[in-house]
Amino acid sequence: MKKYSKRIIVFILMMWLQYPISLVQAEVYAERPFVYGFRLDTHSPWNIDPHLAFDHQSHNFIDQICEGLFSYDLTSPNMAIQPQLAKNFGKWQEKEDGFYGNQWTYTVELKNNIKFHDNTPFDAYDVEFSFNRLRYFCQQEPSTLLNKFNQPIYTQRSETPLKEIYQPLKNLYPATPYLINTTKALNETYIEFTLNYQYIPLEALLCFSGSYILSNSVDSTPKQKYYNSSTDILVGTGPYFHVSSSSSQLNLKFYKDYYQNDVPDIKEIHWTFYDEIELMNEEILEGKIDFIKNIDLNFIEQFLESNYHYRGKKIPGTAIFYLGFDCNKIDINTRKAMQNAINYTYVVEDLGQNQMTSKIPKGIRYHDEAILEPKMNLTAARLYMIQAIETGEQGLSKPSNWEFLKKSDDDEDWEAITIVTYNYSYFIGRGIRESVLELAKLNFKKIGIKIDINQWYSEGFGDIETDIFMSGWNANYNDPSIYINPLLSNTSISNLAHVNDSILQNLMIEGINEENLTKRQELYYEMQQYIIDLAPWAFLYTSYTQHIFYSGCNDTAQNPMGKLYFYLWEFDYSTIPSRIPSFPIIGILSIMSITISLLLNKQFKSMNVEQITKNCGK
Repeated sequence: MKKYSKRIIVFILMMWLQYPISLVQAEVYAERPFVYGFRLDTHSPWNIDPHLAFDHQSHNFIDQICEGLFSYDLTSPNMAIQPQLAKNFGKWQEKEDGFYGNQWTYTVELKNNIKFHDNTPFDAYDVEFSFNRLRYFCQQEPSTLLNKFNQPIYTQRSETPLKEIYQPLKNLYPATPYLINTTKALNETYIEFTLNYQYIPLEALLCFSGSYILSNSVDSTPKQKYYNSSTDILVGTGPYFHVSSSSSQLNLKFYKDYYQNDVPDIKEIHWTFYDEIELMNEEILEGKIDFIKNIDLNFIEQFLESNYHYRGKKIPGTAIFYLGFDCNKIDINTRKAMQNAINYTYVVEDLGQNQMTSKIPKGIRYHDEAILEPKMNLTAARLYMIQAIETGEQGLSKPSNWEFLKKSDDDEDWEAITIVTYNYSYFIGRGIRESVLELAKLNFKKIGIKIDINQWYSEGFGDIETDIFMSGWNANYNDPSIYINPLLSNTSISNLAHVNDSILQNLMIEGINEENLTKRQELYYEMQQYIIDLAPWAFLYTSYTQHIFYSGCNDTAQNPMGKLYFYLWEFDYSTIPSRIPSFPIIGILSIMSITISLLLNKQFKSMNVEQITKNCGK
């Protein structure tokens, strides 16, 4: 009887001790809001207005709420363009009496039975209103609209943020730089765009968040002022509606009247702001956040060791980083010498980046897969430097031991001389750029080039004169012209390499106007190879897109442009804890249970701590 009494006591005690654990389990697996944590970027102010936002964090938020006539298929490797609010692709038609010859119209039929989150019906008049509102802001001076942000990246600009995007060929058509002449609703179902010049990538531009459609309701969309990101509610037609805003969080919920009938796994999102990336990473480890894009490398090991977190696949992104050479000051052979002198293996293996092979990165249409990765070749680099001096390229000094040096392939011989000194500029305070600076100093020294250092500050480029610079670029929409035209066109303000090449300029114009997609692809293949031969840049890397999230998420929605669209995400609440279960809580309770059992059976004294711990893990 005593023996059974002891067992009953043990059973009751263990049940009592396990009771709080069962309560924790019930709470842990309850459905709850999905929490997305992101770091506020001091270099680009957060904004919810599609006609002002130009940073990717803002775009990610707007993408959940608003939609355009077209969108990208994020499940497609090449992010193919597909109709969204449009019923199908539009029709082009040439129209007489344009300023530069003929104009072009693009007419689109729209879907019906779609409602905005304010319960008003979507039609062509909303499209007309949205593009007229966009144009109004693009015509305003920054000082009248943007000073309230007190941000140098806004107030120092000569144009409002989106103006340059909707003036893609301003340098070619200065009299009518704005692409869209008029946007006119022909009736509720058809919208007609009249362009000042032909622009074949129009459909890609209509996928950009600045082209998203807003409600033509005075109660939902301010007509001639921007949304206030802290207090206003953004209204769109997308899968999630904007519930509330605060200084630390934006809340979204699934729109039950969404015209696409699929109900998402993620039904509510808390969009949470963080000033410090360290705190954000700590809180995802603690179970307070479900997903982040900004990975602090100091936390990688903790994420890998966690049973509750998953480090998503590394997908090559579409942001490109490169060394640019001022073509007005540095001639072709010297530029090619520097191209060949860079240790690209170090960039990939030591800096952990994806090798950039072409001006158009993988993931953007018409990227040429046949182009090989650049390789360091000091022998070729030195031959180019020899040719540069022999042909009298500007700024170079022939060393006194030149005849000996021409025959030498010894690093010490080349490092001992200085053929030319160039200014080198980069943005201060960004770790990988410091590493590239050190790499350039070491590598260029091996071909007789010394560099002096200038630092650009986060406020902008300023008036620094530079010969060599490190910079980066990312696409606002998926078209190769976005990488080539702004950065290499004769009169573009973003052409820091000062490229002025008539052959390339003609190819760029052809690429914009070519309607046949096969011929257009061939043109961009030709441009990519021509740019390599022209050598205005040394290609460094494209950054990776890599997310951190709980194991219950599915990362198949990752894409090269890093666009987030939670409507497509798979999210299994049954595997996602609302907080990370703590080993001490469950472990201590288990130890107590076993200890009491052992005490009652008079076996505790004969059992060592190692055996207890072993039993706890079973």
